[in-house]
Amino acid sequence: MKIIAIFAFLLIAIAGQVHCQNDTIKATFETYPDIQEYVQKNIIYPFEAIEKKIRGTVVYKIRVNKSGCIDSLVIITNPHDLLTEEVKRVIKSTGCKWIPAYYKNEPIDSWINTKAVYSIKGKK
Repeated sequence: MKIIAIFAFLLIAIAGQVHCQNDTIKATFETYPDIQEYVQKNIIYPFEAIEKKIRGTVVYKIRVNKSGCIDSLVIITNPHDLLTEEVKRVIKSTGCKWIPAYYKNEPIDSWINTKAVYSIKGKK
């Protein structure tokens, strides 16, 4: 009996997720549909990181509130503080210029998972 109840719950949860996806519009930044593109175009590779040949991928997530402001930035992968601080600077510079996510025509808070890739040309 428990297995049937769990199975029914999972079906309801899956159906709810599909419904949610169809009625949700994700948050965007100004004319950039993808924040990763904006960050990659605006990060300045820290000189010290270039000298020390530091490279890597900063994985992070940001929360855009229903007013269009970033109210949280969570670093998931930090290859080096120099790289992470630059990502934070660029994200902070976006201010409250976000178009929030919408669910059923109402603005909502939402999370965006993304990354910034730092690489030195000619290095693998």
